[in-house]
Amino acid sequence: APSRELHEQLAGKPDVTLHWSTDDRQLLDERCRVVVEPLLFENHVDAKLVNTMARGIPAVTTRHALRRAHFKMRSGVVLADSREDMVLAIKRLMTDAAAWKKAAREGMAAAREKLPRFELAHCLRRELRRLHGLGR
Repeated sequence: APSRELHEQLAGKPDVTLHWSTDDRQLLDERCRVVVEPLLFENHVDAKLVNTMARGIPAVTTRHALRRAHFKMRSGVVLADSREDMVLAIKRLMTDAAAWKKAAREGMAAAREKLPRFELAHCLRRELRRLHGLGR
């Protein structure tokens, strides 16, 4: 999670949205152009990336995150090895329509291949919680 100072700084920017949920419709409702997923310490790397990519929104993440993913991804996500690389990747996707279209197209193709397994896993998890009276 970002520090309080960074959170406050980003909250003041009208074109930046912090999102916390992998199924957050806010990404579509606000017509996000790029989703930045540093994913340095988080679990569920795959789900966060696949859900973004399935929406046709290019995702920028770290090479470190993909090393922790459960599936191998050859394309569909833009990788950055450093903070500087991440800034350059975001800037390119925000200004280069051809790069944006390519990343969106590759992301959707990769997500189509992976999404059925994630949907099944989420359905099973919900049903197990329901059967065991755990709610949510």
